[in-house]
Amino acid sequence: MQEQLPGTTTYALRRSARRRRTIELSVDPAGGLIVAAPMRTPHHEIDAFVQQKTRWIRKALRDARERAQHLRRDFVTGESLPYLGRSLRLSVVDAVAGRSGVELRGACLELRLPPGVSEGERRSAIIKSLEGWYQTPARTALLDRVQFFAPLLGVEPKAVRVRNQKTRWGSCGKDATLYFSWRLIMAPPAVADYLVVHELCHLRRPDHGRAFWSLVASVLPDSQERRAELRRDGWRYRLC
Repeated sequence: MQEQLPGTTTYALRRSARRRRTIELSVDPAGGLIVAAPMRTPHHEIDAFVQQKTRWIRKALRDARERAQHLRRDFVTGESLPYLGRSLRLSVVDAVAGRSGVELRGACLELRLPPGVSEGERRSAIIKSLEGWYQTPARTALLDRVQFFAPLLGVEPKAVRVRNQKTRWGSCGKDATLYFSWRLIMAPPAVADYLVVHELCHLRRPDHGRAFWSLVASVLPDSQERRAELRRDGWRYRLC
């Protein structure tokens, strides 16, 4: 739900039954403000909290715009793309009939465009092909890590879904289905593991109380460092 305060930017409000007391602000990759609040928090309290954080909000939105400029890609040969915490060199070639697709060759990601793509469609066609390619290793890797960590926590998710989530790295549904953003395949494996453990822990602890964080730390003692790394560098794990 979109909200607007006088003299401030529009923000998206997300209410959660799992969140006990705290209100949290964040900025999505596209530069939009997100306010996460407990389900029962009165609207006037949320508005007052946002008003108190005006200085932080302005800086966060400014930083988001600067990051967006830094990540601006033309998707041409020679540009770098993130993958498993390292960089791949993009190579774009015009394919002969029947040989279009994306293939990983060492540290090079070769993308063969199908014949007939116009100059105006070229960039969007490349992005679409890359997003499709990333999702395959993301599904494999995330499912593998879920299967590794789930027995350590004594839980079993109903299903694991990898989706094109742009503002959330992961979530745990009420039916015990885990959802992850395919963009996690761009992050270092240790960071992706943190997200996997985080969501698995929600199968035992639905909120973010002390017991939840203790459970996460019981599996990943350095979970707070991994979380901080994701919060610091997560903006890098996107194509555009």
